Amino acid sequence: MVELNTMENHILIHFPPNNDYNKNMKCVRFVKNGTIEFSNVTMNNTCISRGQGHFAIVVPSLKPEEEKKGKWKWWVIGFGVGIVGLILLIVMGILIYKCVRLKKRGNMERQSEKSEALDDVWVGNSRMPSASGIRTQPVLENSYVP
Repeated sequence: MVELNTMENHILIHFPPNNDYNKNMKCVRFVKNGTIEFSNVTMNNTCISRGQGHFAIVVPSLKPEEEKKGKWKWWVIGFGVGIVGLILLIVMGILIYKCVRLKKRGNMERQSEKSEALDDVWVGNSRMPSASGIRTQPVLENSYVP
């Protein structure tokens, strides 16, 4: 194992240039014994340290307020889509109900056309159905006629 003796002088660690410089970026040093040390990153993506270890640049994750803003937007969009979907579902239900009623009425009209037709009689300005005038004539029960 090779160890460097820096005599407590600074070590500069250069990372590849990054156009997305963020003032919240931190330099992280992972020390051999398992500890972690944070320090600030300079403008040209350089970390300054006094000891050995593994180095990386990290950026903090989104703050809870920013996460809530994003979630709020999705809740509003979801609520709007839900309302529109509910309205469409109601309209579809009404249309299906009317189609079923229309079909039943059509079946009843077809059935009535197959049965015996009624005559039409005009009463005033209205045309009304009327049963035919033919019926069985009454017959006396005995043949005695006075």
